[in-house]
Amino acid sequence: MLISTQSGYQRDLSAFLVGDLLGVGWGDIAVSALTGAGVIGLLVALRKELLLVSFDRTFAQALGYPVFAIELLLLLLLTATIVVSLQAVGIILVLAMLVTPAATARLLVDRFTPMMVLGAALGAAYGIVGWYVSYHAGWSPGGSIVLIATLAFLVAFVFSPSHGLLAHRAVPHPQHGAERPAIDQPPGHRHAEEEGAVVASVRQRHPPGR
Repeated sequence: MLISTQSGYQRDLSAFLVGDLLGVGWGDIAVSALTGAGVIGLLVALRKELLLVSFDRTFAQALGYPVFAIELLLLLLLTATIVVSLQAVGIILVLAMLVTPAATARLLVDRFTPMMVLGAALGAAYGIVGWYVSYHAGWSPGGSIVLIATLAFLVAFVFSPSHGLLAHRAVPHPQHGAERPAIDQPPGHRHAEEEGAVVASVRQRHPPGR
């Protein structure tokens, strides 16, 4: 019902799946701006409570926080974000836009507040760059936005200085520097010290000529 009241409402199923960014009017932009401001305001006001409930639900209950009400509020904020995004990117692609910027920000920063700010900034940047790509390439705007977001996530996943794939491979694992027993060494690997000790022990027990 809420979706049908939007100015760019279409009964075509594909419009709900992939969205229609070019069909977004000023009324839709105003609703999105008001909804975004409300969501951001609640996130800032309840930052401590939301963070505590998200990471340690049991501890939040022990402190007397209304855990169920906070979780319900978080779900309502998520629902409102999804509804206002349907017109732009569609029901399928909106899931990628909710997850991909946050996952990319997690690869780049470790603290929670910078992660939220960076995730929002990345989402806005993906929207602008994806729209220009769709305009010049003739692609679907929603698909172009999600494609840009996915490519940025893959770049961060590989080249992130702290959590990237290359960074993890560059750091030696603690077990790699540990000494391994001779039986686990590859064929042809010689242990001069161990062999010398074994030979000396055998000679002491069985001197030559006996």
